[in-house]
Amino acid sequence: MRCLASYEQEITARVDDLFFYPPGAATDPLLAIPETAILDLGPILREYFLLDLPLQPVCRPDCKGLCPECGNNLNESTCRHPSTDIDPRLAGLQSLLSQD
Repeated sequence: MRCLASYEQEITARVDDLFFYPPGAATDPLLAIPETAILDLGPILREYFLLDLPLQPVCRPDCKGLCPECGNNLNESTCRHPSTDIDPRLAGLQSLLSQD
């Protein structure tokens, strides 16, 4: 999310749902065992895995991300370009930062 580097993350799911047979007894169609007696756990596992994914994944906790000016990966090297001036619309806020 911050530096766009690929990473690996283990995802686990604990399925403790109660499945119903015959299918008419289930209130949720995902929890019904069909007449064929073949239970497809794909849709319900997909939901659990999607809920386990982090909202903002990072390659490591101390990831510095990308430079907003040049797009350089700050984890690999520092930027050599001069810092830009503050946006004139936000210049009034700079006085708050310089006060001790």
